[in-house]
Order: sequence, then structure tokens, then C-alpha cells
Amino acid sequence: MLLRGPDGQQFGPNEIRLNHVVRGIDYNRRNGSAVRVTTNHGDFDADAAVVTLTLGVLKDGAVAFDPPLLSAKEAAIRRVGMGSLTKIIAWFDEPFWDRDQYAFGYHRDSMTAGYPTTVVNLWPTHRKSVLVTMIGGPAHRCPEGERGLLSGPWQGNEDPRVDVRSGGG
Repeated sequence: MLLRGPDGQQFGPNEIRLNHVVRGIDYNRRNGSAVRVTTNHGDFDADAAVVTLTLGVLKDGAVAFDPPLLSAKEAAIRRVGMGSLTKIIAWFDEPFWDRDQYAFGYHRDSMTAGYPTTVVNLWPTHRKSVLVTMIGGPAHRCPEGERGLLSGPWQGNEDPRVDVRSGGG
């Protein structure tokens, strides 16, 4: 595979360019390379490109495709939702749950109460006494709060076996 940069310099097939914001992908090239990727540092021509854009970038239309993506792909991008997730990892001396049950969950009609939606048991795959709880949607914002899942003596990570990490916003 051949990759040429803005100044005509050739790059190897495994070279990764950091801090290059992609603005456009032209895969309708008639002469020369099969694909041109336009970035904030110029155009890169290549025989092929692996495109791994986040759903947020695709939804924002931040990268122009030529030709445009198929209407079915654009419709799928519009339909797929995204949101925030809180992951709570709890370590225990020994499992007090069914060691063979990999995942279990809790379903409610309303997810505003802050209850876990999915719990993954790491015993079957890692032989660790660990439960990973994932809370999504609006409930992800309140697991530590006054009506949240983790109110109690361990709130504020007083118990070193409880690790609370919130992601997104």
C-alpha cells in the first residue's frame, strides 16, 4: 500500500499520523490514488483507507464524503442513539453470587431511580471476585448522590474496593 502526504513524501503502510483532523474523504478518485483524505495538515493520497470515525463525528457531519454515504447508512447513523454511562467496579474477597452467571440486569419502567441496568460478573472470564455495574441514560448521573446507588458508609471511596468512574456528560 502506498501513502503520499501533502508534500509528496511517501509513508509506510503502518504509519499513524497523530493530531491530523480529518475534514474529508474522497473515495471517488478517477486518476491516481484510490482515496484522498483531507486533513488540517493537507491531503493524503493512498491505495486504501481504514476509516474509524466516532458516531458523534458522523452525526455532526464533520467529515465530508465524496461520494456521499449511501442514504441507508446516513439513515442508520441518524437512528443510532448515544449517551452517557457510569461504570462502577466493585471488588470482593469472595463471590457471594452465582459464579457461573456472566451477566444479569435490572429492568424498570422508569430509569430515573438510579438503579443498575447491567451487572457483569468477571469470575467466569477472569477468575476475579469483581462485579462491574453499568448505569446508562439519565440514571448515570446520580449513582453517588443522595438518592443514588452508592449512598452509604463507602460513599467517597472510603472502601478501597469500590471504584466509581463517571463518563460522559
